Amino acid sequence: MAKDTTSINHEQFIDFLEEAEQMVFLSDGGQIAILSEGRVAHFSAISGEGCLIYSS
Repeated sequence: MAKDTTSINHEQFIDFLEEAEQMVFLSDGGQIAILSEGRVAHFSAISGEGCLIYSS
């Protein structure tokens, strides 16, 4: 199963929080949102950037 990623900004990450099935809070301030359909959204507090990871 291939994994694809898409860059997201903070506003887009916030939108994904509404559908998060589980949240993981990282010690560096980053967050990972476990979403439906095998998707994962990550936002880095250090870089201010995020990504959406999904299976294709």
